[in-house]
Amino acid sequence: MLTSLPPVVRGPAPPPAATDRPAMTSPDRPLLSPGWRIIWALFVILAFSSGLGFYNQAVLIRTIPAHTALTVSDLSNATTLFFLVSGVFGLVLARLLERYDIRLVMGVGSFISAGALAAIGFVEGLVPLFGIYILFGLGFSSSGLLPATTLVARWFAERRASALAVASTGLSAGGVLVTPASALLVESVSVSTATSIMGLAYLVGTLPCIALLRSHPPDAEPTQAATAATSEGYRVALRSRYFWCLSIAYLALMACQVGGIAHQYGLIDERGEGGSAALALMVLPVCSIVGRLAGGWIADRFSPRWLALSMMALQAVAMVMLALAEGWVPLLVSLAVFGASVGNLLMLHPLLVADAYGHVHYARLFSISNLMSTLGVAAGPALMGFAYTATGGYWAAFMGAAIASVIATVIYVAGAILKPVDSA
Repeated sequence: MLTSLPPVVRGPAPPPAATDRPAMTSPDRPLLSPGWRIIWALFVILAFSSGLGFYNQAVLIRTIPAHTALTVSDLSNATTLFFLVSGVFGLVLARLLERYDIRLVMGVGSFISAGALAAIGFVEGLVPLFGIYILFGLGFSSSGLLPATTLVARWFAERRASALAVASTGLSAGGVLVTPASALLVESVSVSTATSIMGLAYLVGTLPCIALLRSHPPDAEPTQAATAATSEGYRVALRSRYFWCLSIAYLALMACQVGGIAHQYGLIDERGEGGSAALALMVLPVCSIVGRLAGGWIADRFSPRWLALSMMALQAVAMVMLALAEGWVPLLVSLAVFGASVGNLLMLHPLLVADAYGHVHYARLFSISNLMSTLGVAAGPALMGFAYTATGGYWAAFMGAAIASVIATVIYVAGAILKPVDSA
């Protein structure tokens, strides 16, 4: 059974001051407690960082080549560099989060992202473009998902899944609310003015909320003894089979997920429904938000590992449905099923790491696992695009993604049912 794996693999136990504890709550108004105020702040931060960072890449790829000598290929390569840098820098960022106040780390990241985003509209050459996108990746990583989920893991031992669901819903909200405003902006003013306004919006949207954050709950600052225990627990976790099976599974899952999202418009157009694409493209993000919030409620009351297994299988089913869908209604239903899996799998990744290994060494462990999933994010659209070109249609691309999702599910199950190395 999936529950046969011990829920926590920590090595020597840290002192009580450094262990998981629930956030401070108010019996009368728990959603206004200090912990939940941080969640609302993270929601806004992630909405702006994803809306102007992650989802905004599509707007920049379309806009910059139309106003400069740079090509779509140049911007696509810069976007790949952006994601790779953000993933690799997470390994360094995890150490910084353990040593410095999270407001300092995220604040610096916000300034770097804002400056890089503003500068994109003024760049002309390929080398400056790559340099700016490297900085953009560093800033995006520092003010995005890793520090946000680290805070949730530190502040919440109870209702952690619901807290993660609400905070990470900011990612989808950014794509639904912030990115369309960005797309409208580039059509209304010059590209340099547009990116300058985007950079300013990044600062205005994130900095006030970053100021509300606190690195740890009151009276839960890590001690020197806890730091020593953390080092040993971290090494034990890295030797566990569950950690590596989870990370490899997510590499494949994210390749399929992001590849499917990137090619959904092409699939809709291929099946003759391009005239209604705008409405169809709203189905996935809306179902992603609804599915994530429902999944957070379920994961708090049942095993998050069983929910993860269900969502992995659901993604495989959704890919088969998309490969076979013909007509308006089948496409909408398939996109709705896909959206439910998208919202939950993104939320479950940090939750599964925190659930298995606790919050003390969460940042370093998730940075490694997230780097592997970032490789999938970078490779997925290209791999599905290659399958489309090679076969002349999307059937093989989405069926291949379905097979890869099944393989990822098997890998995850193999890690969950087998005893971790040196975890006795």
